[in-house]
Amino acid sequence: CGRSWARCGGDEAGGEPRVQEDLLTPRRVHGIAKVVGIACGTNHSVVCAEDGVYSFGYNRMGQLGLDCRENVHLPRRIRELEGKGVCKVTCGTSHSLFLTSSGEVYGCGTAEEGQLGESVVGTATVPVRLNFQYDDGQVRDAVAGGYTSAFLQKSRSLGFSHSSIKASLIGALEGFGAGESGSGKRLIGLVESIFASPELMNVVFGKEEGFGMDVEELERVYKLILKCGIKDQDVISAFHTATNTLIRDLGENSNLLTSPESIQVLLAVFQNPLLSQGKMAYNMMPKICKVVMDCISISHQLLSNWWSEYPASILAGRIVRPFQDYISTTLDREQGNVSPSLVSTLNVLALVEESNQRNRTLPMEEFYNDLISEKFDVLQHYIVWRQNASAGARGFSFCGYPFLLNNQAKSNLLQTEAKLTMAEMVQKSRMESMFGGIFKLNDQGAVAPSRRKAAAAASGGGGGPSQASASSMPAPESCGIDPIHSDACILRIRRSHLMQDALEEIGRQNEHDLHKPLKVNFIGEEGVDAGGVKKEFFQLLCETVMQPDCDLFVYHEESRTYWFNGQSLESEADFMLIGLVFGLAIYNSVILDVHFPLCLYKKLLGQDVGIKDLEQMQPDVARSLKKLLEWSGPGSVEDVFCATFVVDQPKGFGETTAVELVPGGSDLAVTEENRRRYVDLYVDFVLNESIRAQFNAFRRGFLLLTDGPVLALFRAEELEVLVCGTPHLDFKALQENARYEGGYESGTQVVQQEPT
Repeated sequence: CGRSWARCGGDEAGGEPRVQEDLLTPRRVHGIAKVVGIACGTNHSVVCAEDGVYSFGYNRMGQLGLDCRENVHLPRRIRELEGKGVCKVTCGTSHSLFLTSSGEVYGCGTAEEGQLGESVVGTATVPVRLNFQYDDGQVRDAVAGGYTSAFLQKSRSLGFSHSSIKASLIGALEGFGAGESGSGKRLIGLVESIFASPELMNVVFGKEEGFGMDVEELERVYKLILKCGIKDQDVISAFHTATNTLIRDLGENSNLLTSPESIQVLLAVFQNPLLSQGKMAYNMMPKICKVVMDCISISHQLLSNWWSEYPASILAGRIVRPFQDYISTTLDREQGNVSPSLVSTLNVLALVEESNQRNRTLPMEEFYNDLISEKFDVLQHYIVWRQNASAGARGFSFCGYPFLLNNQAKSNLLQTEAKLTMAEMVQKSRMESMFGGIFKLNDQGAVAPSRRKAAAAASGGGGGPSQASASSMPAPESCGIDPIHSDACILRIRRSHLMQDALEEIGRQNEHDLHKPLKVNFIGEEGVDAGGVKKEFFQLLCETVMQPDCDLFVYHEESRTYWFNGQSLESEADFMLIGLVFGLAIYNSVILDVHFPLCLYKKLLGQDVGIKDLEQMQPDVARSLKKLLEWSGPGSVEDVFCATFVVDQPKGFGETTAVELVPGGSDLAVTEENRRRYVDLYVDFVLNESIRAQFNAFRRGFLLLTDGPVLALFRAEELEVLVCGTPHLDFKALQENARYEGGYESGTQVVQQEPT
């Protein structure tokens, strides 16, 4: 894709190229197969394939190597390179380089700026072997810049290799463990050399292919060193000295940490087991974190990418927990004062947490800090955080690192903010009732129009989803209970018309009344709502709205979760009010018995959702889509899956309707070329497009009471816990912390007996 060149006059090498429209999407270049490498200059391209090297494009300087200077508009094989074993191609503005598997470099094009060395004067229209006089080593890599060339050589004079250094280290560790004579001195020397040198760390532990560290091999070696250190403290001393030297070297040259090879050494330092040792960590951790924060931003992205691929045990044991221990120890030692070095540490831990979110390698609980969540004045930190956002202040707040705060701390903040808002609204309402128009609230009217009046005008019946028929109880407006109170938001409910009355009563409130403490009155029943009636109301209402005959949600048996009914006949106002019910419950600290997939809470927080989220709700469908993406035969995707760009949308009651994902989708077969697009459209339709109106209305109602700054601190999993409580109960923890009375003990038979 990009600028398109066309043939002229039927001769692929003749005439000036004619510029056609720019290509905004990739288009296949015919005539080349089994490509192993591609390079582009300013106006020419070179392709390395298994059967030869091809070039095409601008050629006034001979950069195509075709023994001519005419522009070429279709790929043409470079005959002079046949049999040379070219494995890499690279292009500058007007020159091209070709690297062979034997370490030779050929070049063509202009050499006016010296980009082809001393082997070429002027220009070369065919590839010429470039000679290097300063070393007899083989060239391992070549890169062409605009008017420059660079080469990486493996010198024959170094005398060691990746495998030989690692073998020496492993041999010394195993020999020391076996008690071989003289192995201790040799081991200490190797440890002091290797673990103090960024270059040798890369040689020994860098991945053979690509960038990054072999973290599992690194972990194995670290454990062997610690094991040897038990027998001889000098080994640990050498390891400690080498690590300090390495960190000092990285700190002094942090401005040079710009390439993946140089940055990946930081992985080995953070995985170092010495960072788990209190005194050593107190000295090392702030230094290495400062190195990271002094690096350019690309280094942060690389570290985050690499950490996202870490095994869970190493990420937790060698990275996250040492960070947490250091943070807690430092805060305790410095009596809660947060120094700049601690801020750097928190920023690096934030990178680790960000990387963990990609694959959810570790549960969110691994990043909670109990000391901060339970011992610090989180409310004061929240106030500072709000001031930073509103007034541009720069005070430190742990709310800037919400992953440190456990769910209870965040819930307390939400409840505190709700209580403050309730108190404020009650006070304003009292002032209005006492002094009338002087303190008149800015009343914006009911949040939803009267459903009962609208339904009565239309059909003479009750509004909303179907309810039980007649009731002997009077309607809310005729029950004798005051509809408005200065100290509370009043709901008057008939049990026989639970959903109808609930939505009508909630809809008639204005926003100010909804922000008051909620009081529920079941018509015809004595008693004061001290919390129990309110909880029963929400429980009964949730059971009702999830029923199929309400036409609001559909149930997925395989995941036991509910999702929006995109084919619902109910109005958007109903979905808005249901969302408001959920927000009202959270605002009044009531847990709901509802079962939605995690993607609902991600969408409420404005996060993107994808096939992983679909897998939680419809695992069988998601597995089928993944299988389609991974299919490589036998047989084509079209023949095996027989799929078209159509999706079956649930309607409720087990019925579905076919919907085209694109115009004419029922006639468009899914093939190898378009299967990714099909899966993306399918997932987006199920999770977004098909329920857009219903979800947007629900979200609007949900955020009416909960859209405060505190909500930004929650992750989707934490919001789920806030709404419906802990989805998975830890019975082992319950057993370990149970207290037995009345003669019972943990070993009593009735206690040991499993419930039936």
